[in-house]
Amino acid sequence: MSFTNPPPLKIPNVSDPQLAQFLQQMSQAFYLLWDQIGGRGIVPITAGGTGSQNASDARTALGLALGTDALAYDDGLASIAGLTTAADKMIYATALDSYAVATLTSFARSILDDADANAVRTTIDAEKKDAGLTSIAGLTTAANKMIYTTALDTYAVADLTAFARSLLDDSDAQTARATLGVGTATAPSSASDTGTAGTIAYDSNYIYVCTATDTWKRAALSTW
Repeated sequence: MSFTNPPPLKIPNVSDPQLAQFLQQMSQAFYLLWDQIGGRGIVPITAGGTGSQNASDARTALGLALGTDALAYDDGLASIAGLTTAADKMIYATALDSYAVATLTSFARSILDDADANAVRTTIDAEKKDAGLTSIAGLTTAANKMIYTTALDTYAVADLTAFARSLLDDSDAQTARATLGVGTATAPSSASDTGTAGTIAYDSNYIYVCTATDTWKRAALSTW
């Protein structure tokens, strides 16, 4: 809308001199503003306006470029602007262009900064899912028990006595034979060779029996 001349102002007659003076000043201010905008309805920047008739021209006149100096209105941004945030919070979408606030602890952030699943498992101190581990987790164990495989990635429980463990910790066959109290593959070299009572050994000609500590007796072998 534009006018060649400003619309006439009708100042009412008032008895209060202060009010009359105020109305007169407002009338003068109106005509002064009309002179500044040139009767076109456009308020110049120097008068506190934009010097423009539309939003695009106003941004240009004020030196504001969308995406650089100012953001165009956006429903999502408006939703975010209306949120109340605090320490250890995050925003998330509840619908299109609609956001809400939720708690985000320092522990949760330590997961979010992990690069992959392996890193997450390390953070939460967990093992990668495995069929064998799942089978083991399903077992019921107790004292003097051991687990063993019955098939690929399938485990079961069996007894493991103290004696069995004393055999399993032997470092070689000779030590195992000593644990079992049976002879060694090497026959004694003399009747007083080192030996433990009850130990039996043999060679191609004799069978040897240790009857007491470091005391051996032998008997000849023959065919029949």
